[in-house]
This record gives sequence, C-alpha cells and structure tokens, in this order.
Amino acid sequence: MLNSCQREIKTLSVGALFSDHMVLQQMDEVTFWGDVQSNEKVTVWGSWGKEATTIADETGKWQLKLSTLKAGGPYTVTISTKKSSIVLTQVKIFWSKIYKKRLFLGFFHFFKIFII
Repeated sequence: MLNSCQREIKTLSVGALFSDHMVLQQMDEVTFWGDVQSNEKVTVWGSWGKEATTIADETGKWQLKLSTLKAGGPYTVTISTKKSSIVLTQVKIFWSKIYKKRLFLGFFHFFKIFII
C-alpha cells in the first residue's frame, strides 16, 4: 500500500493484443495503447518508416494511431520512452481483402459444421 508521499512507478507496457508475429491491415491506422508513468512521452515507430508520438495521461494510460503502408514485411514495431523500449518483431502487413475473405471463410466453415 502506498502512502500519500509515494508514487507507484509504472514501467512501459503495451496492450496484450500486440506481440511478435502480429498481423496488421495495410493502408490503415492501427491504434496502439498501453501504460507508462503519468505524463511520459511514448513513441511508436514502424520499421516501414512511420512514427507516432503521444503523452500519457495522469493515470499513465496512453493511446495513439500508427499508419501502415502496402502489404509486406516482416517489419519491427518499437514502442519507446526515454527510459525503456519494447520491440515487436516479425510483424506482417497483409492485404486486407484477402485477410477478411479468409477470416469470413474460416467462420463459415466453423458454423457449417453446426448447421449440417
């Protein structure tokens, strides 16, 4: 338990959805989020050349949007502050229509088992 003179020290973290080998949609803005010390600057950089920066709120929550390019990869995504960084590797950017079609067909085959 913290008294009024102590502050909780948060380390940089990113939402559990983000990891090595993740897939992003091409030509889109991907929302990244996480936690860090309050009012700390957070930068997210994609090795495809796009970068976005934000400042965490009073509770340490941060969120920003990073633009993606055409399909390709593998890339890295680096989330950093002055004190620490997280590097996500083997990130792929897929052509959204193919990805959505495969996702739809996957759901169709899954439910087809129960319908028949």
